[in-house]
Amino acid sequence: MSLSSKEINRLRRMTISELQVEVGREIYASITPRLSVEAEGGSIDEHSEALYDALHRFQVQPQITLNKAQAKQIFKSTFSKSKESLRHQICVRWDYCSNRAKYKNQTDLANAMVGMVPVAMEGLTVNGTYALVFLLIRMGLDKFCKCDRSRGRKRR
Repeated sequence: MSLSSKEINRLRRMTISELQVEVGREIYASITPRLSVEAEGGSIDEHSEALYDALHRFQVQPQITLNKAQAKQIFKSTFSKSKESLRHQICVRWDYCSNRAKYKNQTDLANAMVGMVPVAMEGLTVNGTYALVFLLIRMGLDKFCKCDRSRGRKRR
């Protein structure tokens, strides 16, 4: 999974709020084609169905461009459902608390983590995956993974 250094730097400089909007729009874009399948009488998977329900709650039609507030709400709704899966992939399987010291900057850390996200939140583009990783970094991975500051291990 790779992204241009220019795009990585753009995402790295975004605020938490901007990253939430970016990821919300990416989630929306990833499910829009699947929503049209349902409209034509097909079926969609459970993940898409939950996102489709979120779109209806926030009064978004699949063909309409999202405003920032709608994109944030879609992100928050999806993130709350995927948080434990993300925590498991990043904190447990990848063992972030032990691995964090290996990376000298956020970009190196993001490049290392980006492979963990698709397992927890399928359907995101490469851009959306990097945006989510930078968002997690900005929100605080030590807290997210409950790391012990002094030893680099998970707190009990």
